[in-house]
Amino acid sequence: DNQVVLNADVVFDQSKIQQRFAQLERNLKFQNPFGTMSRDVGSFNYQLDRATQRVITLGTAFTVLASANRLIRDIVSSTVAVEKSLTSVNTIFRLTSDNLNKFSSSLFDISRDTATSFEKVAEAAQEFARQGLSVAETQKAVRAALLLSRDANIDVAESVRAITSATNSFNKEALSRLQIVNRLASVDAAFAVSSKDLSEALIRTGSAAADAGVSFNQFIGLVTAAQQISQRGGTVIAGALNTIFTRINRKDTLDALDSLGIAINDVRGQALPTIQVLQNFAVAYAIFAFCIKGGD
Repeated sequence: DNQVVLNADVVFDQSKIQQRFAQLERNLKFQNPFGTMSRDVGSFNYQLDRATQRVITLGTAFTVLASANRLIRDIVSSTVAVEKSLTSVNTIFRLTSDNLNKFSSSLFDISRDTATSFEKVAEAAQEFARQGLSVAETQKAVRAALLLSRDANIDVAESVRAITSATNSFNKEALSRLQIVNRLASVDAAFAVSSKDLSEALIRTGSAAADAGVSFNQFIGLVTAAQQISQRGGTVIAGALNTIFTRINRKDTLDALDSLGIAINDVRGQALPTIQVLQNFAVAYAIFAFCIKGGD
């Protein structure tokens, strides 16, 4: 009998346990853990994307503000530089406000046409103004200098020196500054010599060439020929020509050439031009070299 009672109690206890589990499951409303985890991850990614977008937007805004700040500083700095340059030029010209505005407007046009900063344009204008040029002449000279600077790929200051040297050295030919620039550009385009080489030669040797009676075109021709043959560059060629020009008309040099049978005077006993003497020397040298090699 005891055995029967025990079994009945065990069965009853199992039933209550099952009921308890069923009730617990209903109370907890048990759901799929993977579905919940997936929804949570999706929500986290969405919030992360929004936060990232806000950071990017904020960074872009800061970049735009920084660029605008730099732009404003550059504009202020450029304005100050322009005013300073115009003031420096006007200390020479003494222009009225209206005339100064017209002059500055023409310089801005040159700056735009030659793609050069206004500061460089004003620097060239100031340099030409110091040479005693009028306002109109200064405008033309500045445009010529900026064109040469662009074509020869040289600094504006060097361009000004080259044009100044050419106009001062060969002033008897009355060449305009624009004519000088155009001739240099034409030779640059037609022969194996650059406007930069020609400009360097003008700066270093233009005066000596003019003193020796060499014309502008003859000087450019000499530099061009030397550059095509030697490929040594304007500076080296200018040094060599300067030595020739400064010594060709010395008495001892002329006596030495005369002793070698090189004609230095015409039939009337007048001194031949330097270029003619150099050509006579070239012919004599070629004959001499041919004889040395054993030619007939």
